[in-house]
Amino acid sequence: MDLTQFSPEWEKFDSSNDSVGIETNFNFSFNKAEGILKCATNLTFIQENQPFLKSELQTFFEIAKKSIEELTSENVITIPKGLLCQFASLAYGSFRGVIHMKAINTDLSNLILPPLYLDEVIKSDMKIQL
Repeated sequence: MDLTQFSPEWEKFDSSNDSVGIETNFNFSFNKAEGILKCATNLTFIQENQPFLKSELQTFFEIAKKSIEELTSENVITIPKGLLCQFASLAYGSFRGVIHMKAINTDLSNLILPPLYLDEVIKSDMKIQL
């Protein structure tokens, strides 16, 4: 894992306002040569339509060569939606811990990331042309 962005702008955060929105985005990419799937999870915390914290955690998953062969047909690797949901779930769960540790001794120390129903977020399989 690699926390590639954690950019708080605390002056934009109002600790007296309990309303905090969270935009969540997942991006996947695949390194064919090494069999590594990357899940980049982006979280943007918003209050009054104003972002006050942008963060990104990149999580890397090695896929066994045998699994890649089983997922490959006609020069296309198809990573099923269910597997993508599992990887995103692991990444998001890890991000919950990262945010908790980064928020200790800040006004966000009580913030809890809500659960996500990733099967509603990730809509389809990922196809990679070889």
